[in-house]
Order: sequence, then structure tokens, then C-alpha cells
Amino acid sequence: MDKRSWEKAQAEWIAQTQALLDELPDDFSQCGVKAAEITHLFRAALARSLQPRLNAHIAMMPHETVAEKSALATYVNRELHKLGLAIRCPRTGGPAILTGDARDDNDEVGRFRLLVRGDSFHRSRTVTSATLFDLELIEDGPRQEGMSKAARQKASKSGGSASGR
Repeated sequence: MDKRSWEKAQAEWIAQTQALLDELPDDFSQCGVKAAEITHLFRAALARSLQPRLNAHIAMMPHETVAEKSALATYVNRELHKLGLAIRCPRTGGPAILTGDARDDNDEVGRFRLLVRGDSFHRSRTVTSATLFDLELIEDGPRQEGMSKAARQKASKSGGSASGR
């Protein structure tokens, strides 16, 4: 698509999106539910569109050594995080991040691993592969507010407020 066509398509998309947003309910709670639905639909479409492109791109990146696997994983996670996307773990179905590491100090080839978030901030290893595999993209899960949760728990124990007031 040339620049002029892209700009026209983008302007049309913005106009259609604004028309949809203008129809959101006035009540904030109801509006929030609808906005979350719109966000989810957009990220799902984005994941479907980017998945084959990302897999083709990373297949061309070096990934034969531990350092190369680690660099590729860092790249993938950074790019997906910017977009609110994650890798779908084939074992759990949940959002995961990619890592590249070594089995031991003598391992120069390394492996790829997927890590998923548990109920707390603990991450669990689920999938391990010596070779690069196709990544399925999904919307990332909601951000965990660790410090806010800790402040609320502390406040509930002391009978105070989480804001410190």
C-alpha cells in the first residue's frame, strides 16, 4: 500500500472508530465494559495480523547460540509488550513470554522457553524447545498491580486506608 492509500485508509479507520466511540453509553461503568470489548476485539485482530509477520521475521534472525536466543526473546517480548500482546502458551492457553537460556554452564546452544504468570508474580516454565517454533499471539492479560495490592493488604490489616490518608 502506498503512502497516500495508507493515509486514506487510516483516516477512514479513525472516522469509523470515532463514530463507534461516540455511541458508547454515558454511564462510565457501562462505557468501560464496551470499551474493554472494543480493545479486546482490536488486539485479537492485531494478533491475527501480526502473527505470520512476526514468525517470518524472527525466523530470519540469528538464533543458534544462547546469546542469540536470548536476544531474539528480548526483541519479541519488547515488541509484543508495546502492543498489549503476548505469546499464547500451547500448554496453558494463557499469555506467556519467551526466554532464551542455557541448560547449564557448558551449554552454548541453549533453548527457548515459555514462562507464564501465575496468580502471584511467580512465573512458571511450561514449554521448552532447542529450536525456534512458531509463536501464536494473543492479547496480553491485565496488568497486575502488585504495589497497590500490597498497600491494600497492609491497610486492611492495620484498619487504615491504602492511600495513607
